[in-house]
Amino acid sequence: MLAATVSQIVLDVLKMFQDQDRVFTAYDVTAKAREKTTERIDHCDVRDIVHNAWMMGEFPDNFKRIDGLELSTNGNPLVICYYPDCKTAYDHPLALPAKIPVAQTTPMSQPIPSSISSSLASGKIGRSMKNSDGSYTCEPTGEGRIEIPKDLLNQVDKAGDSVDFMVSGNLVCSKPDKEGRVRLSLRKLGFSATDPVTVTISVDAHSIMVSA
Repeated sequence: MLAATVSQIVLDVLKMFQDQDRVFTAYDVTAKAREKTTERIDHCDVRDIVHNAWMMGEFPDNFKRIDGLELSTNGNPLVICYYPDCKTAYDHPLALPAKIPVAQTTPMSQPIPSSISSSLASGKIGRSMKNSDGSYTCEPTGEGRIEIPKDLLNQVDKAGDSVDFMVSGNLVCSKPDKEGRVRLSLRKLGFSATDPVTVTISVDAHSIMVSA
C-alpha cells in the first residue's frame, strides 16, 4: 500500500494528465510519479488508484477508456488506455495500429426515457428519497450519476479522507469534493445509467452499500 504522501503524488500526476488532455495508461502515471519521489512506488498500487478513479467517475466527462490497446514494447502487451474525446487511444506514442476493433468501455450517450423527470434530462442533480428503513432511493442525473445523501456520509466511518462503498461485493473508495459531496457514475459501477439505485449504511457503519 502506498503512503499517503505518495498516493497524493499519484493523484497529482493523474490530474495533470487529465488537465493536459494526455493519452495515457496507468503505467505512464507510475513512470511520471516515480520521477517525483525517491520512495518506492509499485505499479500495481498506481493501477488500482487510476482504475478506482475511473470507476468512481472522477475522470473529466470528456475522457474515454478502451481495453486492449496493443503497445510496441516488450511482448506487445494489451493495456487499458485513457484518452480525451479530442484524441484517440492510437495517439499514444507506443500504440500499435489496431488489428481488430478494441472494446470501448465508455457507453455513448443514450436518450433519456420519458419516465425520467425533466430535471434529470436537464442535467441537474437527481433526486434522493429517504425510505422508512433509513435507506435512500437515488435517481440518476442526465449524465447517469447519483449524489450520495449527506445524511449517509455523516453516518459512515471515514477511511482517512475517503468514503468506502460496497458495490456488488466489491469495495470502492471515493473522496468527497471540496464541497463535501460524493457523486458516483452508475455506468462505471455496472448499473443502468437511467434506473434508480438504493444506497444505505452498512450494519457496522464502515461503508455505504449501493444496490440496484
